[in-house]
Amino acid sequence: LRHGRKGNILQPGFELYISGFPRSGNTFALKAFLSANPDTPVRSHRHIPTFVIHSIKHDMRGMVLIRNPLDAATSWAIFTRTPLKEALQYYQDYYSVLLPYHKRLFFVSFEEVIQDFGQVTREFNARWGTRYVPFENTDENVASCMSEIDLEYRDEDGAVAEWQVARPSPARKPEKEALLGELNRSASLQKELRAAQELYQFLAPRPLFLPSWPRHGTRTTQSIRLRPAV
Repeated sequence: LRHGRKGNILQPGFELYISGFPRSGNTFALKAFLSANPDTPVRSHRHIPTFVIHSIKHDMRGMVLIRNPLDAATSWAIFTRTPLKEALQYYQDYYSVLLPYHKRLFFVSFEEVIQDFGQVTREFNARWGTRYVPFENTDENVASCMSEIDLEYRDEDGAVAEWQVARPSPARKPEKEALLGELNRSASLQKELRAAQELYQFLAPRPLFLPSWPRHGTRTTQSIRLRPAV
């Protein structure tokens, strides 16, 4: 099985995997883990559930990242220049396939990844009986990870590709606001989002903040509560 230019995604030769829907903290999680465990073979960025299921069946340890679908899908739609509906359906496809296996998976929320990945590693060790070194969530270490991420997202002129880079970027704000406006006007998009939110609420590792739709005039995906389309 091949995925893009990544070759055979089921090929062995790794100790653990870090997987999840795109734009869910995958890149930062990988950088943070490897900064504390530089010699560990890790398989990451295989954004199809088949890879996770194959790993389960072969008793491979790993973590599945999960982010609230509104932020994850809008970020993916911007990154790939695809319609928001397709991004939301991809989110549903990814996590719905993992539902039957959820008790055998170690889910990690996006918030846990970016706020304290060291604690994630400690919980991972407790779950799987491993002894990986926890990432120290200092300003210096986080900045180092961010610098590595920037280096991987340079355009042909050497500038950071802000519309793609795997970290927050104010350059994406106008596109994100446009997608939120589209969502607010579309009953079909809201239906797709609700279906994705149901998966998120079921699979998230503990009760987490779930966005509700913003009041008129707000410019953020925080506190988002859906309202009927007009």
